[in-house]
Amino acid sequence: MQFSASFLAAALPLLAAAAPAPAASSAPVANSGPIGLIATHSASPIHLSSVNAAGQNFWIGKDTSSYCPLTPASSCPPGKNTVIEVLGDQAHPGTAAMDVVVPGGQQMFIRSNGALGYTQAHSASIPTGAITTGFTYTPPSGGAQFGTFGVSLPGSAGLLACPTGANFSGPYQVFVNLKNLKDSDVAGGKINKCIGMNALAVSTNGADAWQYT
Repeated sequence: MQFSASFLAAALPLLAAAAPAPAASSAPVANSGPIGLIATHSASPIHLSSVNAAGQNFWIGKDTSSYCPLTPASSCPPGKNTVIEVLGDQAHPGTAAMDVVVPGGQQMFIRSNGALGYTQAHSASIPTGAITTGFTYTPPSGGAQFGTFGVSLPGSAGLLACPTGANFSGPYQVFVNLKNLKDSDVAGGKINKCIGMNALAVSTNGADAWQYT
């Protein structure tokens, strides 16, 4: 599920001035703490939409998919919002993970076709050719209310939201615009139909899900 209506209502005035996505940032990697992501690209269908985990991919326009084995169900986290964490420092390219309760966690990665993904719970298996570093978090500065999430890799050019619906509509799958990315790599089959995006990083109170599915 997307961030709650009350959360977005409070955040919208602060997000309204967000700009379209620039090229990949070279800002230092910082530990983000638990964050949720909000896509921004003014005057586009993805603007001010939450980025959600489902099916080991990241989406705009799909609900978060999560699971919790605990009983009673009231002892489980809500499982409605997608929360991640970027780890690292200036000396080490950033890694990132889902902020979850499940032992062993769930690591984030970038597939060889640029698709942003994460591991299954209870598994450290990473797809062949996937990249596990280069994730960045830039803290708020200059009076900004939110930080930013991104990817900084040689030749990369920011994040993309690629349409998967009829006539290049949503939902949109999130990709990293890797060097030499081809039409055949992205959802929808046409890079020029993808939307460049920023990802604002909104601090949260911690894990919202036992695990993401």
